[in-house]
Amino acid sequence: MSSLFFITFSIFQVLSSATSHLHPGVPLGTDPFGRSISARLGVRYGEKPERFQFATMAKSSWRKSLFTERPKECPQLKVKLNQETSEDCLFLNVFGPTKAYSHELLPVLVYIHGGAYKFGTGNQFEVENMGNLSKQGFVVVTLQYRLSTLGFFHVDGSKLFPANLGLHDTHLALQFISKHIKEFGGDPKRITLIGQSAGACSAHALSISPNVNKELFHRVILMSAVVEVCYNGTGSGVSPSAVAAKELCNIDLNEDFDDEVLFKCLNEAPLAKVENVDQFEKHEKNWVLFTDGHFFPEHYRLMNRSTRGHDYLIGVTSDEWAFFENLFAYGFSRKDFTPKRFEETVQKYMGIEKKEEIDLLKEFYTKEEIKGEDVQSYWFENVVNSMTDLAFHVPILDEIHRLMSATNPPNIYLYTFNITAPSFNQGYHASHCSDLQYIFGDSKTIADYPYFQSTILGFAKNGAYPMRREKHLKGSLVFNNHLPFISYSKDFCPRARRLIDSFQEKSPKV
Repeated sequence: MSSLFFITFSIFQVLSSATSHLHPGVPLGTDPFGRSISARLGVRYGEKPERFQFATMAKSSWRKSLFTERPKECPQLKVKLNQETSEDCLFLNVFGPTKAYSHELLPVLVYIHGGAYKFGTGNQFEVENMGNLSKQGFVVVTLQYRLSTLGFFHVDGSKLFPANLGLHDTHLALQFISKHIKEFGGDPKRITLIGQSAGACSAHALSISPNVNKELFHRVILMSAVVEVCYNGTGSGVSPSAVAAKELCNIDLNEDFDDEVLFKCLNEAPLAKVENVDQFEKHEKNWVLFTDGHFFPEHYRLMNRSTRGHDYLIGVTSDEWAFFENLFAYGFSRKDFTPKRFEETVQKYMGIEKKEEIDLLKEFYTKEEIKGEDVQSYWFENVVNSMTDLAFHVPILDEIHRLMSATNPPNIYLYTFNITAPSFNQGYHASHCSDLQYIFGDSKTIADYPYFQSTILGFAKNGAYPMRREKHLKGSLVFNNHLPFISYSKDFCPRARRLIDSFQEKSPKV
């Protein structure tokens, strides 16, 4: 009799072990195991933030939402039709099982969007696509954080304008996820961050900061960026904070000013005017991260990389900068690419001004003289190659070196994405962002080349990754238009490695 009672009680425990009773949200069918999958859209993780103030965790009333509508995006320059923004924008979208059971919690994939801290949204990908991703045995989360003037405005020495507020939002979102993801069927002990571009900068920053609880997440996937790509100090021209102060308040940050007057003015500025500050013609530099005494107690290059315990998967696309040449061209065509354009590009975006340094770059990238009809394509290629290396591959190699030089280095896995993506085909195999559609794209795109997504998900689920027997650096995968192949880590970003070696020999200052 007692054994029968025990069996009955055990069955009752399993059947009644649902961890929450949230509204189901938007139904997305079932996964291969028969679990119903839903999208919970607009999950509030933070209360509406005051301008230039730290956000606070959402109150318990967040559970009362029906989760059926995508949240409005954080304020930004509107570039899409019917784009709705709001300062009340600290929301998640969660894709996973409709019912959550404590005995079968799933690994969690948290995506942090890119966009130069200027654009972006947690609504970036189609709901159906995210549902398909979840059906492979994951709870998938996308998040929003404050951008641009409201998220990354910075005034040296002013306590009225805390630095890196958008990064604080992301940190708050991860605290919320860690606390509540069980209610969505996710395992708080198996959370992987995946960030792309500026989102990778944020994921990397949170992974190395001593003031972030390392148990908030467990693996980190960095797509096309590390902190240095988004850190203060590169490029020339006027900072976006200076542009915002001048445009909105007619205050010059390079002259004496009253920060209380600036604070009052920016708080009263109409949202539409705040968003329009980011018009391309007004900006010469991107929004960036700053040493803030919290996430970065000191310059990030000096921070201790030891004892954090996260495994990393770090990847690049082969022709990152091709995306930006097409984005920033504004009427330029291949015929406009000349030696002068080469010089102007490295000066503007990398802040390289010295003639001898520019000459060294020219010498490295221009191995032969081309004449005739191919000249413009030649210089376009030189611009793309040089900026791909300088803006992306070299900083990533530098950070890998720092991680590997730590007292207790992490396991690091690498990939190079070299696939001609239809919607990003700009004359090169793989430009910036082109790898995203092979993780978060539609079912046809994934079916055309399933290897990339399956590799990413294998790493996120249990750390699985094809590798060679190398200490800590576990090897590198190359994804091309055929089957991916394993390469040695020393073959990762080979041209950028040669550039580093060349400059160390000829110009130690560069």
